Amino acid sequence: MNYRILEESDYPNWDEFVDLSPQGSIYSKSFYLKSVGYPFKIGVVEENGEVIGGIVLAKNEVGVLSNPLFVKHLGVLYTADAEKSRKGRDLRYKIDREIISNMGGWKIWSYSFAPNFKNWLNFYWNGYKQTTRYTYQIDFSKTPDFRANYGEKVKSPLRAASKAELVIDDIDAAAFAEVNEKTYKGKGGRQPYSRKRLMNLLNQLSEHKCLCSKAVKDKQGNVHSVAAIVYDRRSANLILNGSDPAYRKFGGNSMLIDFMIEFASKKSGIFDFEGSMHEQIEKFYRGFGGELVSYYSIYKANLPTLLYHCFLETVKKWS
Repeated sequence: MNYRILEESDYPNWDEFVDLSPQGSIYSKSFYLKSVGYPFKIGVVEENGEVIGGIVLAKNEVGVLSNPLFVKHLGVLYTADAEKSRKGRDLRYKIDREIISNMGGWKIWSYSFAPNFKNWLNFYWNGYKQTTRYTYQIDFSKTPDFRANYGEKVKSPLRAASKAELVIDDIDAAAFAEVNEKTYKGKGGRQPYSRKRLMNLLNQLSEHKCLCSKAVKDKQGNVHSVAAIVYDRRSANLILNGSDPAYRKFGGNSMLIDFMIEFASKKSGIFDFEGSMHEQIEKFYRGFGGELVSYYSIYKANLPTLLYHCFLETVKKWS
């Protein structure tokens, strides 16, 4: 068993591994990480020349090893055999230890792992800590009639949107970015990324045919809300959702999320709202009847990482 950093020529094989790994998601795909535009490396654990585990080591917008914007889940990925075999736990422990032993030189290390990563004991034993976070997911295999689980706080805006004769329509990257920015301005904050970066991301993901971005408009052509999901066969993930505060009362945003869920039901196994620890956003997502799913945010228990987390909390308060 050995650990190495992949060459870019190895990325197609890595993407195939991600597709088969229970912890894999579009966020760990090399083309997605390139589209996001932040530096990253991919470390893998190999046995007999085969990848049996790995981790994406991406840097975020402030240059530390942590999830970049638009990359919700990273962390350790295992081969499917490590989940199925009777000795799978021992194999997963060996993979963890191999990865952890090769990350000792990084002072700041903090990642949100995929929900299917269930056991963080090896990280705990090696001096790491974790915070449990939550997202909402709709599993279409369990709830094919997803609208039956909508609450009244969703049904009422949907009726209002229908009464106002709102429609779902295509939108280009520039117009999308403009409306999305209004969400932050309406709250007195500032968008945490440039309009140019957002437009570049939307355009690149469109080229890879893994993006659905739409707007909801009224009869006069006013854009009420915008949303975008990235998807593969496993899951569809709500990465962007913005509204013009002037039109929120017409229910267009609920209509748009409903459209995205229906789109996802034909493309993916799961719709992931990407969660929020913000109380008001959590209440909105909860109304769509998804299942509350936990995931780990695992980080080094040292002073530099602690200061980094304090910095993040300060930025969030002022954004």
